[in-house]
Amino acid sequence: MNINRDDRDDTPEAQREAAAQWRRLELAATAPGIAGDLRRALDAAGLPTWTIAAECGIDTDLLEQFREGLADLPLSDVENLAERLGLHVSLTPNS
Repeated sequence: MNINRDDRDDTPEAQREAAAQWRRLELAATAPGIAGDLRRALDAAGLPTWTIAAECGIDTDLLEQFREGLADLPLSDVENLAERLGLHVSLTPNS
């Protein structure tokens, strides 16, 4: 879907929400561990969230919320997403 300049909501409230969303995305992508790794890989994929969500069988809204750090993903979704992004999830024992 293409959005032209006339279709955007340029109200101050919309601009504040867009800025807040970018801050959440940036903060969530810096998180350590598997969640942060997945968020960084999502960003690096350069594809729309809805495309990756559809390919992985994940609800688009849930994946958007995960990207912003507002939701967690079930383990099955983590595994599907990791595979789609070319990652492997594994656990190792503490030494």
